[in-house]
Amino acid sequence: MLGLGNTLSGGIVPAAAAAGFADSYSLSFDGVDDYVDLDNAASGISGIEGTISFWFKPTDNYLFEIKVDADNYISAYFSSGSDYASCTRRADGGNDTAASFSGGSGNDGNWHHAAYTWSESGDKFIAYADGSAETTRTSINSWDGTPSIFTLGKHTAHWSGGYYSGNINDVSIWNSALSAGDISDIYNSGTVTDLSGESGLIGYWKFEENTGTTVEDSSSGNDGTLVNGTAFDSDTP
Repeated sequence: MLGLGNTLSGGIVPAAAAAGFADSYSLSFDGVDDYVDLDNAASGISGIEGTISFWFKPTDNYLFEIKVDADNYISAYFSSGSDYASCTRRADGGNDTAASFSGGSGNDGNWHHAAYTWSESGDKFIAYADGSAETTRTSINSWDGTPSIFTLGKHTAHWSGGYYSGNINDVSIWNSALSAGDISDIYNSGTVTDLSGESGLIGYWKFEENTGTTVEDSSSGNDGTLVNGTAFDSDTP
């Protein structure tokens, strides 16, 4: 289980009560051309084993992409028409796909937490929705290469209408497949908690700057760049 620094016998201290932590801002994407460039962190991400975690309040389209080439990438999108989120881990030309928030649970105007974990040694690709595993894929494909692209809010090879519309907050990427207990700890019963100082982080972006176009990585110095007017927003989980 994660340390999550501030714990009590009754569980994790909510982020708002943790000393020095404020969750005051998220990022808002217009669905036209907004995105976040996190390429500085890309080469540290492994498609063989890892985890991505984030909060989102969606309208439509691509949430993130981690990419080596057309045959090796991980990307997720939210479909407003079908009311579900879907993440594809494409490895060596074969797709592993895991869906979550089916039945419209993610398209209710509220914030939600999503996480995806993958492990070739464990032979599992898992999609989590609000702290609980929703889809597990086995017999997953073998990854090849080192990513050079990591973006939020767009799919680099997609059509012009593939930009995300909605909000994203507190994105973390890890060098291992976190356990179900770890994901539950991060979800924290629907309250954002501070992940700073946790071991295994490749990147952790809180989006608390509220000015400029640089978003700070609170774990490893892999700062990102807001592109085409991606905006800070006081709407948070």
